[in-house]
Amino acid sequence: MGTRGILGFRKKNPTGRGGYIRKGAYNHFDSFPGGLGHRIAAFVLNLTPEGRQAMIEQVEALTWVTDGTRSVGPGSKPRPSDAEIEKYNALGYASDDFSGKAWDWAHGKIGKVVPLNPPPTCWYALLRNLQNGFLLFEIHKGDLTHIIDDSSWRFNKRCEWGYFIDLEEGELETWKDGKRADVVKFDDLTESYMIEELEPRLRGSEAGKGNATLNVIVGGQVVGLLRIETRAGECQP
Repeated sequence: MGTRGILGFRKKNPTGRGGYIRKGAYNHFDSFPGGLGHRIAAFVLNLTPEGRQAMIEQVEALTWVTDGTRSVGPGSKPRPSDAEIEKYNALGYASDDFSGKAWDWAHGKIGKVVPLNPPPTCWYALLRNLQNGFLLFEIHKGDLTHIIDDSSWRFNKRCEWGYFIDLEEGELETWKDGKRADVVKFDDLTESYMIEELEPRLRGSEAGKGNATLNVIVGGQVVGLLRIETRAGECQP
């Protein structure tokens, strides 16, 4: 069984009521900080100012959909259209074995594009090769414009890790076991942060507490702790 998690984006609530809106997609394998978290950090560290602005616009334009096997909410699309199936299958996003073997991990791209025949007709199989952080590269390229919305998955007890990128505020948020556990500024993010700092600290933390502890990081140094009371497994923003 994989180490399951969620990868998504965070932005301020536009209603003016405070807090944040988070949307994210399910990730099946290697969701721990040294796996998925490290790939996310590497992507963020390689964003130029122009690339970051382009990414903000591309994320804002995303269409969030539901998997065809699940209930459909307002504005959601239960199934991809024929044109969407043709486009994403041709790009190599589809998978019928869910192994992730199609990816060239060293270069962050699909190594060998093999369209499926017949192509899948549900969103999950159609976009399966984009897990493990690679959807970020495809959004950045402008090829991917649809993501499955699994936002509520972060509160599921089986969701071990979660990551939400705030491109506007320049922060990367990490969740563990349904609770927000860490926030780091892009300016303070390093190549070793996820593997050498965050994962050892969070894996060694006590479970079942009534609050979550966030590091306050300035200039690459932990200058304090922010404790936030939690309720029903949710850390209040």
